[in-house]
Amino acid sequence: MALHSTPLETSGIVVEGTASLAGHAWAEESGTSTASIKYHEGEDRNGPVIMMVNLAANESVTDFFDGKTIQVHTGLYVEITGNVCGSVFTE
Repeated sequence: MALHSTPLETSGIVVEGTASLAGHAWAEESGTSTASIKYHEGEDRNGPVIMMVNLAANESVTDFFDGKTIQVHTGLYVEITGNVCGSVFTE
């Protein structure tokens, strides 16, 4: 199955409904502060947190889950705190 990339700089819905989270790429852009990215099952920040990424100043991360995915059934919402840019990869 092909991967879909959803670029984000602010919090938002990545997927409505069922999907498979396959990876992500994030970079902290301010150079002076930390950032966090929370992944919520559902279509807003009230859903349960299924994963979190914390970045130091100037840090970046790229992760693919090597053929394994995290399944969501009621959507995927990404909550961003700090200055970041990046993408979420879904199937």
